[in-house]
Amino acid sequence: MKELNNVIDLKNNLTNDFIDFLWDFSKCEINEKIKTEIHFSLVDFLSAYFAGIKIGDSKIKNLINLIDSSDNYHSLGIQQKLSLENVALVNGIIGHYAELDDGHRKAMLHPGVVIFSSLLAWHQKHPISSHNFYKAVLVGFETCIRLAESTQPNAKLKGFHATGVFGSIGAAVACAVAADSTKLQLKNTLSAAVTSASGILRVIKNTSELKPFNVGNAAKNAISAAQLGIADFSGPIEVLDGDLGFLSMYDNNFDKKLLLEINNKPKLFEIYRKPYAACRHCHSAIDIALHYRSKIKIKDINQVKIRTYGIGIPGHDHTEIVGMNSAKMSTPFSFAVALYSGKAGLRQFEKEYFENNKIIELTKKISVESDAYFDNHFPDVRGAEIELSLNSGKTMSKKVDLPKGEPETALSFEEIQGKFYESAVFLGIKKEKTDKIFLSCTDSNIDLNCVLRNLQDLDLLKN
Repeated sequence: MKELNNVIDLKNNLTNDFIDFLWDFSKCEINEKIKTEIHFSLVDFLSAYFAGIKIGDSKIKNLINLIDSSDNYHSLGIQQKLSLENVALVNGIIGHYAELDDGHRKAMLHPGVVIFSSLLAWHQKHPISSHNFYKAVLVGFETCIRLAESTQPNAKLKGFHATGVFGSIGAAVACAVAADSTKLQLKNTLSAAVTSASGILRVIKNTSELKPFNVGNAAKNAISAAQLGIADFSGPIEVLDGDLGFLSMYDNNFDKKLLLEINNKPKLFEIYRKPYAACRHCHSAIDIALHYRSKIKIKDINQVKIRTYGIGIPGHDHTEIVGMNSAKMSTPFSFAVALYSGKAGLRQFEKEYFENNKIIELTKKISVESDAYFDNHFPDVRGAEIELSLNSGKTMSKKVDLPKGEPETALSFEEIQGKFYESAVFLGIKKEKTDKIFLSCTDSNIDLNCVLRNLQDLDLLKN
């Protein structure tokens, strides 16, 4: 049996090939450009986190009271003591609550929220050096984006939430890398992570508020998987490929090339950062609404047609808005509120707006349909074309291939910083404390103790 296992292990073992790739990738130089990109990602994560605390305040308090424990670990800026796994759970739920976290258009997932939620929990029990933090983040992004890219869009079409599934694996691998694991421990961690990864897209529907739970659960599972892997619990010889293999479950024709090909830049540099507090599928429509705002009046609009890529329509074309999450998921509402207010920020998806008669009246005039151009160019292009029919009989149209915030349309340093300060103000953090957090997150040799201490001094649930 041992000889047979050795033969199987050496022949066409995709898991070993992927682990070899990640192991070699983890040895790459951490230059200043990479550090800066990681600083931006951490700051962007905290922007989403601050907004999530404010929006989910009462429910987050209820949750923490239910899972309170005698352990001595803390979710970011929260004083109650929790277990390490529940710290990651709460971090992830809060970090995704406001729909402001980063993403990757081809992988169709939010990597940063799961990876940072897990690592900032992990550090409290297993201290992470500055160098290992940068390395862990870099490898975590690479892992989950490559796994997701190789199966998309079929994983989404089957109903899986890529952030819950692939994000969890990236975060687990990040924790293992942060702990200086061996190559075998890295493989064990990957194996443990793929068997616990989960999340379905049904939870984005109507009144559901469970989408952030997919993210929190992913971070929690990542902690457990990394602990199991580092404790030397061995996984199967091959876990990714073949009959009953992990990737085959999501796409029988998954792309091995995307999993292993050598790129000039790490996947970290391919992520988008959101300027608007809505689902990413809505952002091109928001860009166009903001373009038109000074050119037309809402009362003059008879009908609006939004043409976009087909995969971005289910779950995002509704015009009946039944709550904040429903508003954030709706492309028609996102367009309408941006055209009405000139913004699509944190406050534009609150009750004041989704119960505003003028906005809802416009929302009901909007239809969303698939378009051959966008379908044929997906996922390289993830945009929209909007046709406005006015009461005068005049028709206006505008097309956007990529929404603001993609690598090709990237947010500037000033815009990333502005988003961070806007979220801090939204939560009620004083500027002096906001400055300290921002500086600690952008230090050239980041000290996680300093970052956590600055956050913990705030007691965010009391703001």
